[in-house]
Amino acid sequence: MVLPLSAVAGRSVGRQLPETPEARWLRQLLNEVQMVLHQHPANEQREEQGRSTINSLWMWGAGVLPPLPARDFAGVWSEHPLARGLGRAFALPVHRVPSDAAALLAEATPGSCQLLVLDSLQSPVQYEDGAAYRRQLGELDGRWFAPLQKALAAGRLQRLRLEASTAYATLAWESSRLEQWRWWRRPQPLAAIAQVLARGER
Repeated sequence: MVLPLSAVAGRSVGRQLPETPEARWLRQLLNEVQMVLHQHPANEQREEQGRSTINSLWMWGAGVLPPLPARDFAGVWSEHPLARGLGRAFALPVHRVPSDAAALLAEATPGSCQLLVLDSLQSPVQYEDGAAYRRQLGELDGRWFAPLQKALAAGRLQRLRLEASTAYATLAWESSRLEQWRWWRRPQPLAAIAQVLARGER
């Protein structure tokens, strides 16, 4: 099994490839690609300009698409190429991400189930940039998380599910309008919530 790019970016490519006889051809192909990139004029120009060179390629995703399942979502909202490609593969309407939650709620069909993919935290996590992570998280909370929670409490949304993928697992949180009225639940720090989700609790 070859891990997706999101799980290996910023790490040594060689160590992430599977050590199996079936993957031997993949390693050989990758070595040839790296030699071509090393001698490519575009890379020579980037090096002269003091820019980072393109020195490798991550080959992932080969295979045959499975049969199309039942459509769980009425639409996909994302700037990520993989999410947009999967949406098209499953014959779903694919949209650009609007400016904020209010714009999304105005554009989406009321009562429908929509998939929104926000990937602005991916790069700070992969490159361990704490300042960028905190900045992006604050922006996501202001533009998306807090407004969506208010829309849920007000009944404009029936259910809200958040999923955050990591290199090891996927953290998920789900809530309904009814659960928003549980006022006795005190707000928890983000670190405490992450620990609860990592244990698989609610």
